[in-house]
Amino acid sequence: MKHIGQELERILRERGMKKKAVAEGLGVTPTNVSQICQKAVVRTDLLQRICNVVKVSPLEFFDDPTPSGNVIGDIKSVANFGGTNNVTVTQGEAKLLVEMIRQQERTIDLLTRQLSQYDPGQIRDKSTGKAS
Repeated sequence: MKHIGQELERILRERGMKKKAVAEGLGVTPTNVSQICQKAVVRTDLLQRICNVVKVSPLEFFDDPTPSGNVIGDIKSVANFGGTNNVTVTQGEAKLLVEMIRQQERTIDLLTRQLSQYDPGQIRDKSTGKAS
């Protein structure tokens, strides 16, 4: 994986984007964006948000898996869904997806633990006001 902050700065330079615009898109201050640019790694959810704002693929932040950059030599995994649609996923994308899934699983575990502390009679549906 490339240094996230350095890659972000490169992408911003190439696109003529200002950190202030990225900060507004992320809902943070320009100082926060400058701090992100100093980091080698960031959380996957933040990386995804950055990619959405800057309009790049998360793959921009991963090293090319082949020394020559030859697409033919790129390592690919092919998943077949329902026997009709083939989706090609590069190794970098697969790693990012796995990390995103792990992060979501950690979030679910945390929320489940927090929810287990409540008596079911205390939990109410906000739209109806009725107990769940």
